[in-house]
Amino acid sequence: MEGVERTVDVAVVDFGNGVDVIDEFTPLTDWEPTELSAGGRTPMGDAIMTATDLVDQRKADYRETGIPYKRPLIWILTDGKPTDIEPGGDDWMSTVRTLDEGEKENQFAAFLITIGDDADSEVANELHNRRHIDMESGTFEASFSILSNSVKETFDSETPEEAEVPEVDSEQDDPIDGDELAQEVTDDTDEDDSDDDIFDV
Repeated sequence: MEGVERTVDVAVVDFGNGVDVIDEFTPLTDWEPTELSAGGRTPMGDAIMTATDLVDQRKADYRETGIPYKRPLIWILTDGKPTDIEPGGDDWMSTVRTLDEGEKENQFAAFLITIGDDADSEVANELHNRRHIDMESGTFEASFSILSNSVKETFDSETPEEAEVPEVDSEQDDPIDGDELAQEVTDDTDEDDSDDDIFDV
């Protein structure tokens, strides 16, 4: 696990009411999580664009300095629904294209996590079905167990295709059951005491 922690960089974008880059990219070993709270508007479209821009810039920095990198993971956590983009609108379609094209070109893997009864899973599924994980009764803490496992899979893989990260089957319309997935990850971790979560949140 130490090898993973030394090579992971983390950035945090908050989109409660406005969009704010809480943490620029920082090595995981130096990262101190900021306490965030839910509430207010959910400008998810703007936040997604901000996140993809941060990822593009970080990859450019790596290329400039000759540092190799794995496919970045974008983790979008929400307990509501987008308030700055409407299904079918221009900004909505632009966000969908950004996510779809980024996935197809292996620029990143984006996960949209809806948590709790108030989250609009149906709208989220329209926005990004490929890696939409719905945690109806789950928690933000449980979602980080899934994230931790996805980071480790990406770290251990030679190519993006080899990484066993959550993805909806091409013939499936429903989101991934996050509660079931979190339990599977927990069970796998319990079987291997050395395979701890890399995120302490």
